Amino acid sequence: MKNIKDAIEFAIEKEAESAAFYSQLSKLSEASGSQKTFIELAEMERHHKNLLENLDMSKIPAKVEHRTPDLKISDYQSEVKFDTNIKYQDVLKIAMKAEEKAHRMYKDMADQYPEGSDIFRLFDFLTEQEAKHKLRLETEYDNFIFEED
Repeated sequence: MKNIKDAIEFAIEKEAESAAFYSQLSKLSEASGSQKTFIELAEMERHHKNLLENLDMSKIPAKVEHRTPDLKISDYQSEVKFDTNIKYQDVLKIAMKAEEKAHRMYKDMADQYPEGSDIFRLFDFLTEQEAKHKLRLETEYDNFIFEED
């Protein structure tokens, strides 16, 4: 990325791809609980896209100081393939893996720039946003599995 504008355009594209991915999965899902989860995830990604389209860099901190905890549940899950009869537990695995990959991508992008630079700040901020999504999904997964046992 040559400048902050390029970085923002890149991030907008990634968030739009994620929203489209979750929207597509919601349409393919026959399980009502799964469909609702995918719709919510698509909306979260659209929110990020809108945030980026109207971004005020003065509101982005130089570095995120308080990191969202990582339960690391998705780190030990294998990839799940989507099918129309997917179980809710597997829906959560797909979503956790997607958020894990987005988190890692933004973290890797941030690490390529000097701390405090606009591009670093943007990707560091997005890393934290994806960490929040991952935590939400991992908590939901943990609660669901606990209820099943």
